Amino acid sequence: MVNAFNRVYAVYQSKKVNMRVAAYVVAIERLKDAMQARGWVG
Repeated sequence: MVNAFNRVYAVYQSKKVNMRVAAYVVAIERLKDAMQARGWVG
């Protein structure tokens, strides 16, 4: 839980967006990584 918050907070600070948008960014990055691991995306 703490690790998830830290990832969101890092995006929040680096991209200058609100916490909700930062959480979406982290979620989309996780989806991208999972799709690449499964070979669905180049």
